Amino acid sequence: MAARLTDRPARPLAVSAASRGRRTVYLHRQVAVLSPGRVEVRPARSLLIVPGAGLALGVGAVLALVLSGFNLPLVLDALLLLVALVLIPFSGMGVVYALVGANVVVDRAKGSAVWQQGVLGMGVGTRELVPFEKIAKLVIEQLNNPTTTDGTRAEFAELELALVKSSGRRLRIGFLLAPAAARAAGVARLRTAADAVAALSGCPVEIAPELRPRQRRRSAGAGQREGA
Repeated sequence: MAARLTDRPARPLAVSAASRGRRTVYLHRQVAVLSPGRVEVRPARSLLIVPGAGLALGVGAVLALVLSGFNLPLVLDALLLLVALVLIPFSGMGVVYALVGANVVVDRAKGSAVWQQGVLGMGVGTRELVPFEKIAKLVIEQLNNPTTTDGTRAEFAELELALVKSSGRRLRIGFLLAPAAARAAGVARLRTAADAVAALSGCPVEIAPELRPRQRRRSAGAGQREGA
């Protein structure tokens, strides 16, 4: 079943092509990898920094113990060993998750969308599985109020792409924090990802009315001339 869309296609903003038929959409601390037959929302590469540093410290502690022949003061040997035992496994799993883990996987062959849970930093295990036939729609909305309590315009727009099940339950696919002046570009990014998911699942895409591009209205005089 072809996807039913409620707005014009998104502009290809903030989208890169890693290879033929594969695109990457950059979100907030995540990337959406759009491939033929599959969409994956993964952690951003920037999340490698913290676990990578931890892994380097853990390996450094092991090297210090080995090179010293465990002849350092007892307290220092014990401290380095503790650092290695804690940092290497946990940081290693964090590095693997940042490299190959995925938060959301939409697969045409399997006919479902899967939300994976993080177990000790790993994106493994199914937290939620939604067959395509149970998807009601995809929605793009702004979570925060566009104006503050004093009536001024909010500096940032919190944009969300969510899947709505037939039961009404919402599941987040992606999130984006965009400057208010660049809100339209942020919506376009989420729309690119939403169109890819809709093409796989056949569900409609809905954009909140306040986020839709304003259509130019023809003046009354122009309309009369056209009618004539």
